[in-house]
Amino acid sequence: MPDNNYDTAIPGITFEEVYNRLIDAKVIRNYSALARILECNRSNITPALKKNHIPSGWKKRFEDKGFNFDWIAYGIGEKYDSFHISLYNNIVLINNISKITNDGRPIISDINPRIPLTKHFMETNKLTPKNTGYWVHEKKDSISYLKNGDIVIVDFTNKTLEANKTFLIRTHDGQWDIYKIEKKSSTRSFFQNKEQSRLNYVFNLEAIVCGQCVSGFINL
Repeated sequence: MPDNNYDTAIPGITFEEVYNRLIDAKVIRNYSALARILECNRSNITPALKKNHIPSGWKKRFEDKGFNFDWIAYGIGEKYDSFHISLYNNIVLINNISKITNDGRPIISDINPRIPLTKHFMETNKLTPKNTGYWVHEKKDSISYLKNGDIVIVDFTNKTLEANKTFLIRTHDGQWDIYKIEKKSSTRSFFQNKEQSRLNYVFNLEAIVCGQCVSGFINL
């Protein structure tokens, strides 16, 4: 992870302008959401906020997420780089299962480097920015990593999970089923179906991806 480089500011760009631009575009809702994009702690935002500048190290972090930095800094051009899409406007698509437990639960490992989905890939597969994205995950159990308010996507089609396979998440009818974690205990995570408003256990499903990457879903 690159340094924040708080002592080196990018000339002519203020934190206030960048933050308000991201808020207005509904890319983020708060400082914590910004920290998730930058892959840093919430406290790391404070120095830039107080000094009202953008550390030079943030440019690469935004670009690594597919953002057009000219748009981030000056509001010029498209929001996202022409070859990438933003994980904050999209649902997580790609995951890598490193291990399957005895009860069928997937253990998901980090993909390094991250795999971007290009516009060419989207057009070829008739996808849209609404249902495509990156997969980013730490090397933790997928269930324990979930938190209240996270969004998950469940695959009802791939009945046989295989380790070390990268695959696209689709539901039984070719659509995307989106769930939000409503309750969390030390041993179980519950999700609520947006349409049916029913609760169930996350680990009873065939496949799952963590919702940290799609915390930008404001209207769920």
